[in-house]
Amino acid sequence: MNMVKRLSGAILFLLAVPVFVWRHGEITYATLCYVAFTIGWLVIRERLTRGQTLKTVTANVDGLEKATLFATAIGMMLLPVIALYTPLLDFALYTPTMAAFVAGTVATALGAYVFFRAHADLGAYWSPTLEIRDGHQLITSGIYSRVRHPMYTAIFLICIGQALLLENWLAGIAGLIAFTALYVLRVGREEKLMIEQFGETYQAYAARTPRLIPSLRTRS
Repeated sequence: MNMVKRLSGAILFLLAVPVFVWRHGEITYATLCYVAFTIGWLVIRERLTRGQTLKTVTANVDGLEKATLFATAIGMMLLPVIALYTPLLDFALYTPTMAAFVAGTVATALGAYVFFRAHADLGAYWSPTLEIRDGHQLITSGIYSRVRHPMYTAIFLICIGQALLLENWLAGIAGLIAFTALYVLRVGREEKLMIEQFGETYQAYAARTPRLIPSLRTRS
């Protein structure tokens, strides 16, 4: 029962496929790819965060943090589900071009890979909010040797894929708009929290490691 609860988002998107076919009589490869990749990254997140037990020792979860997380959940989860399950957003339906399908598939696949690597390399220190965990260490290896915020990179790619693959321009672009707002409002606060925790070590790391676009050279 607990696993079903944790995977409820993935199950919701899986069941959206027959509902979409029932409503429209068919489903395109673009929508199938969008649903499949969405289920994939939700399952990855559930698998890699299962059993996390480290206590939070420092947190900065204020009204702004909650509001941006809520808006991102609406843009990346709620509006796509409404578009797939109901006719409420049918006025925004469109047919993606082949170029959009290919670009969206590549962006989402790359985003899912970066998402997996970021989760795996960060381990139990990952948190969806601005938190420092008990015994928190600064991770600078793996994908973090090339980019210091790979989770943001991954979700930007996934949101771009959503915009290109979901056959609804309103629900498609909503995730990218909401997550861009979250990133702009949060990343400075997150880096301030890391500097307060790790001091000059983090400042030196930030000076040599790009924020979002990975460096091709391994650094340590």
